[in-house]
Amino acid sequence: PHKRQKYDSLGMNAFNSNCSQQPKKTVRITKNIVHELNVTLEDLYSGKDVTLKINRKVICQECNGKGCQKGKQPKKCYKCRGTGQIVKFIRCSSKCPGLWKEVEECTFCDGTGEVVEQDDRCFACNGERVVQSYKMIKVHIEPGMKDGDKLKFVGDSDEKVGYLPGNVIIVLKMKYNTNFERKNDDLKYKKTISLSEAIIGMHFIIDHLDGRKLYVETPKNLIIE
Repeated sequence: PHKRQKYDSLGMNAFNSNCSQQPKKTVRITKNIVHELNVTLEDLYSGKDVTLKINRKVICQECNGKGCQKGKQPKKCYKCRGTGQIVKFIRCSSKCPGLWKEVEECTFCDGTGEVVEQDDRCFACNGERVVQSYKMIKVHIEPGMKDGDKLKFVGDSDEKVGYLPGNVIIVLKMKYNTNFERKNDDLKYKKTISLSEAIIGMHFIIDHLDGRKLYVETPKNLIIE
């Protein structure tokens, strides 16, 4: 009888080690929030601290994440029968007869196993269990960072009942600089010169990214092609 029950629930998966069994329960995490931060070449060269306001959802304090008014209780979800999961059975291939057990999060109750009646919903979050909020984060740009570098703020993404909050990912996007061009760890300065300057020489001053004044003079008898 025990083997029969295993077969009814898992098919040949209950006895065949070659077929995958029910997946192990994993920790659920909310999606990461990705934010692009526009920076200048000067910011990447010298470093900079930037304070950002990140919009995020937090668990409603009025109902403590239950989604219902005080004195009311959420009801068991009829779609998943309170488990928060929907179980599907899919036939395996001919090489591995039996059924594959697939477990998905219930989209009707958002994986909580509970639903809130319309008249019982919390006035603060309208039954959503979370409210819109924000968090101020300080982004420290190290000197020498590059375009496309990412900075991670662990656990600062959206909150959700039954989930761990994900991360906030800050992606540095460098603005175009008309005078300087970065190539790996080198800086290339771009300047348009006249034919006479290329032949007889010249001198000029460069305003460096860190505020310094650099005096540049071409060697005598050097013709710039």
